[in-house]
Amino acid sequence: TSIGALTPVSSVSTIAMSRACACSMCEQPAGPVQVPAISIRRVQVLIVDDSADAAASLTMLLELEDIAAQSVGDAEAALQYVEGTTPLLLLIDIGLPGMNGFELAQRLRQMPQLNGATLIALPGREQPSAQEQALFDQFWTKPFDPRRLIEEVKIVISRAAARQLA
Repeated sequence: TSIGALTPVSSVSTIAMSRACACSMCEQPAGPVQVPAISIRRVQVLIVDDSADAAASLTMLLELEDIAAQSVGDAEAALQYVEGTTPLLLLIDIGLPGMNGFELAQRLRQMPQLNGATLIALPGREQPSAQEQALFDQFWTKPFDPRRLIEEVKIVISRAAARQLA
């Protein structure tokens, strides 16, 4: 996928999402939610990993599910990339050369255009402090289940589509 490539999409996806509450005061009950797919295909997932093989595998896995993904090999490239586009989800390896994944997450959290983005850490053996863990929405220790990744990415995308409609 090239940076900035846009392709119209006009399908509707049904993705099961669990709601925080299904009480009588909430407007809608818990259960599957049908939301329109994002109307413009853009890079939805940015993979930041210095292992070219791992990044290529993740990118291919997502592209097979028709999820636009892009990968970069270090934190500086990630910061440069997000200046031009706003991914919905960033999968960040912690053991990056130079600026590590924790430092990158701290910088990304300060960028207003990434306010609604989901950051998932992909640590190998690194044990985060509570402060470092707070920088990320989730931590997935490698190796992780690729089916779980696809499910989580689809949930993040459906939430973003719902926000666009609101």
